[in-house]
Amino acid sequence: MNTFDERKKAFEAKFLQDEDLKFKLRARRNKRIAEWAAELIGKPNDENYIKEVRESDLLKPGDDDIIDKLLEDFASNNLNVTREEIIKFVFFLLVQELITENLNYQLNHYLFLVL
Repeated sequence: MNTFDERKKAFEAKFLQDEDLKFKLRARRNKRIAEWAAELIGKPNDENYIKEVRESDLLKPGDDDIIDKLLEDFASNNLNVTREEIIKFVFFLLVQELITENLNYQLNHYLFLVL
């Protein structure tokens, strides 16, 4: 095997590792978002609602689907939470997950992968 093949395999392995990590961080972040929303709506520890919110993130790429779900739920419960507040909280939780994970990645590198 030549050097080019070895580098290619290393890059592929790194890509898979990054994608796996991104998936795990998003899953944990989404659970925390759902728990936060459940608390605001008055359904703390409602596993069905938490699951419903987490599954809403699977509808389309990005975070718009989960944000739209939360906006609808907050509006139907007469809660005045804006899209911007939700986006800030989503970003805050992502950064917390990165810090909790104690990664060696630079924040800018990971955010490039996520965003």
